[in-house]
Amino acid sequence: MKTLKRISVLFIAAVIMLTAFAVPSSASSKQNYLLLGDSIAYGQGLANSQDACYGKIVADTNGYNYKNYAVSGSTSGALLSYIDQDFVTKGIKEANIISISIGGNDFLTQNLPLLLAGAKLGIDAQFNYIKGKFAENFAAIIAKIKKINPSVSIFVQTVYNPNDSFISDAYQKGVDVINGVIKNYLSENKGAFRIVDVEKAFAGHHEYIAGDTIHPNAKGNLVIAHGVMHCGHEGNSLVERCHGE
Repeated sequence: MKTLKRISVLFIAAVIMLTAFAVPSSASSKQNYLLLGDSIAYGQGLANSQDACYGKIVADTNGYNYKNYAVSGSTSGALLSYIDQDFVTKGIKEANIISISIGGNDFLTQNLPLLLAGAKLGIDAQFNYIKGKFAENFAAIIAKIKKINPSVSIFVQTVYNPNDSFISDAYQKGVDVINGVIKNYLSENKGAFRIVDVEKAFAGHHEYIAGDTIHPNAKGNLVIAHGVMHCGHEGNSLVERCHGE
């Protein structure tokens, strides 16, 4: 009888210990991390774009499930349409965190000659046109993502100036237009997303630019990854230190 009683006590103690040390399934499940946008998010400029880009670095560092749906050459208008594709919509719906790199191609693709001429001549019409279109598309992108997944955390990167030649000032004017729209949207829509200030991190550091003179190299991708990982959860993940908090 004493033996039976002792076994019962030990069994109850074991159950209590297992219950105390059990990890809730929600705490043990991996976060889903999704990249959207242009060639910077895709990893252009790297020898191994899919394994060495900043998104993969962030995912590997934090043990996230990782998907990269970025498309080289994408403009804000292209991204807005791209979100409607079933597999992209599904990826957004399942994501806990989304990083977005967009805007550079809005003033580079097809517009660069006019922008360079306009900047040199002090003509702002083309800049104002691009600003208006980007603002419209960007607002629609954020709204569409939030409609698909209201609880997702969004991280938007600022555009940087990759050029250090005689046309650097013209590039900077385009950068200022895009970043101005991003920051203005956030000032009017508090908490909509967090800004990862890549422009500030890259300023004066052309050693972060790849041989193609546009995209981040391996070192530049590490810098962007560090920026993303200082914008959310505690520990090695994202801390609450980004713009927009």
